[in-house]
Amino acid sequence: MLFITMTAQTTLVLCLLTKAAWGEMKFPPGFRFGAATAAYQIEGSWNVSDKAESVWDRFTHEHKYYVDSGSNGDVACDSYNRWKDDVRIAKELNLHFYRYGWFFLTYAGK
Repeated sequence: MLFITMTAQTTLVLCLLTKAAWGEMKFPPGFRFGAATAAYQIEGSWNVSDKAESVWDRFTHEHKYYVDSGSNGDVACDSYNRWKDDVRIAKELNLHFYRYGWFFLTYAGK
């Protein structure tokens, strides 16, 4: 379940943290790790609450033939509804920063 909502960037951070923990890489003192997501690729729930339709929502709904699989981001990783899982995962990875779509979170402690 840990990897269900992880993005490619988060996976890269996990790999870097793993290598750093094994001593294969060294980071300067004070170095801080973070991860970022892109709203359309992870949020889903395009027509929920007060969210406005994005350019990509409109494009993929009206021009499905331009997308190889005909898919869209209506569900994506469903991070709109599973944001607590994403924050938990970020904490488990000991990230200092996490940018969710446009919303930026910083952790004051561990």
